[in-house]
Amino acid sequence: MNLILEFLGKAQTSPPPGAPPRARGPRLTSRPPPAPNFKYGDILIKPFGIANFESMGVLGRWDELLRYEQDRNRMWQRPGEGPLVPLQDIVQVIDEYGKQNEWDKDPDGRYTMRPIQGATLPNSLRGYNLVATAETGSGKTMCFAVAALAAVSPSVAKPQVLISAHNRTLLDQLCDEMDKLCDALKRLRPSQAPITWSYVDSRDSNRSFNPSAHVILSTAGQLAGKLRKDIDSSHVKLIVADEVDDILNQSGDSHGRQHGDSHGRQQDPAMTSIIQSVSKHFSRPQVLLFSATIGDDEQDPDDVRLNLQLKQCTVRIL
Repeated sequence: MNLILEFLGKAQTSPPPGAPPRARGPRLTSRPPPAPNFKYGDILIKPFGIANFESMGVLGRWDELLRYEQDRNRMWQRPGEGPLVPLQDIVQVIDEYGKQNEWDKDPDGRYTMRPIQGATLPNSLRGYNLVATAETGSGKTMCFAVAALAAVSPSVAKPQVLISAHNRTLLDQLCDEMDKLCDALKRLRPSQAPITWSYVDSRDSNRSFNPSAHVILSTAGQLAGKLRKDIDSSHVKLIVADEVDDILNQSGDSHGRQHGDSHGRQQDPAMTSIIQSVSKHFSRPQVLLFSATIGDDEQDPDDVRLNLQLKQCTVRIL
């Protein structure tokens, strides 16, 4: 399995400026042949501002999430808001989801975590920004779907989590997973306020957009536009981007120039615009970026450019 992880420290400061995006090749659909700038079969962690990283460990079972209840509450429970969904309830929802999808079990009959999930969730729940890459089909979606459920205060009818995709096909997949998890949580807690979700898609006239939903899913460009005029982002705590390399590529050409609008004015890349829209209220939100294709070759200009953009999205101060 191709699994590269780079964890970046929190930055509760102003959002970064735009940086040159990277031109990407074809989407990975299976494991590619080994290349010098990718790691296979290992987890490589590069900590930034994270003390005693080794003590965090890597989780192997979903019930191990419970040890992060206090950390999660400290990061995402805001004054004046109702309680967050207990992690015990989220673990039960994951158990139901595992049954439906016939997940693998360990010798004790418990559903096992995939490596990318076990490595990222302890850090997500402790409030760290991160960039994580793993090959297609490795379980990245559950990494941030679980974090999204854990960040929401259901009693506050405002968006609290924003999830971006690079195209409609991926967006549909993410919506399907979020729908299953939210439905399972509603069945588990019928007397409690549910976690709601909605998606932005101007081409879909059969489903109305709910600007008060707790979790908003969208392609990045449309989300950036909605944030400028239709979404109250004052309670957003968490921003997620899936296939972030493609999102950044859509913001400019292979030479890193930003696209202009119809009047020739330069526009910020979508991810930068999203972070800026949220950060103007109180403090910078937590940022989780995922991809299947991020290289780390310091001699490759494309790798260097993309990693600079990712770092600016997560840690750079204006």
